[in-house]
Amino acid sequence: DCFRANGLCAVTQNGKSGFIDKSGKEIIPIIYPDVNQQMRDDNVIVKNNGKWAFFNSKGKQLTDFVYDDVFRTDYLNFSKGVFGRSESTYFKNGAVLVKKGKDYEFLNENIQPAFPNNKFDSATVFDAYQNAIIKKNGRYGIIKPDGKFKVDLEYDFIEPYDSNHGNYSEYYNARKGKILRCGLFLPGSL
Repeated sequence: DCFRANGLCAVTQNGKSGFIDKSGKEIIPIIYPDVNQQMRDDNVIVKNNGKWAFFNSKGKQLTDFVYDDVFRTDYLNFSKGVFGRSESTYFKNGAVLVKKGKDYEFLNENIQPAFPNNKFDSATVFDAYQNAIIKKNGRYGIIKPDGKFKVDLEYDFIEPYDSNHGNYSEYYNARKGKILRCGLFLPGSL
């Protein structure tokens, strides 16, 4: 890989992965089946025995290996040109989405639950407008990184309006009963 802003580079040697710093020193030992990092984050993830754990950029393990999946998203800076505005991230849109068992939950950069009642049946990452679609007990809503609902858990289904631009649009399709609302707009999202 290349060196990221956190000063680390993911490397693989003899089929095992880890992280080194710019001097070549192993910060996270090269003993794991898989590692990953994103462009804008200080924390990295490491996989062992089929589960992910979080580590900081100094090599300190922040969690046990308990997460089945850790979802990345894109951080968009609309003031930049079209080719330089997107950078990968786990945390910079609000919180990282993780899956643990059958539950989805959001963690802040301190790897703590991002807000109360943090477990969901399904969820999307926080998009460029800091909206995440969540599902709990068969109902869909949209939540903000502070845990407040932008759209209450009252819909039968919500999805990005245009799946080709799902992370870049403030519009959503929503269905409640037999009524389908195409282009549900959430102003003031930024």
